[in-house]
Amino acid sequence: MNLILIKIKTIFKLGLSNFFKVLIYRTLVRSKIFIIKSPIKKIYWPNLAYGFNSKKFISTIWSNEAKNLCIIEAEKIITGKIKLFGSNEYNLGSPPKWKFNFIEESCFPSHETHWSNINLYSNSDIKYGWEISRWEWSTKLARAFLYSGEKKYLDTLNLWASDWCKNNDINGGINWIC
Repeated sequence: MNLILIKIKTIFKLGLSNFFKVLIYRTLVRSKIFIIKSPIKKIYWPNLAYGFNSKKFISTIWSNEAKNLCIIEAEKIITGKIKLFGSNEYNLGSPPKWKFNFIEESCFPSHETHWSNINLYSNSDIKYGWEISRWEWSTKLARAFLYSGEKKYLDTLNLWASDWCKNNDINGGINWIC
């Protein structure tokens, strides 16, 4: 009886509107309507443009120190070492295993699993899968290319972006849950 009262109190504290939104959402997930309305599709990633002079795009607002720090970070990214959550560095490989939980050393569901069929409340924390897919690495590689003109940064950016697209079909896997 106490459990029922606690649930009723919680519903009213959350608000009836929010309660009904969650109820409708969960009903739609269970009905599999999202699988019909938003099926899994392949992503096609074109190769990035080559052949322009990166030196034209270098901004004078960046100090040489900032440019050098960016290039150092980009060199680490090329070898698969990435700072995640703003500080901790992990060796995830190049390109990384997008579905690998690098903290708990387990795998998330593949891109062949529709996002609506993934249990968010499993034993694994989804933020570890999402973090690498925020693409923070992409801006560092792009800036390193612009600062240095070295094609290896653009090549790595193209490789990683293409690999991400191959391993993250639209509506398939954890990166489409939000």
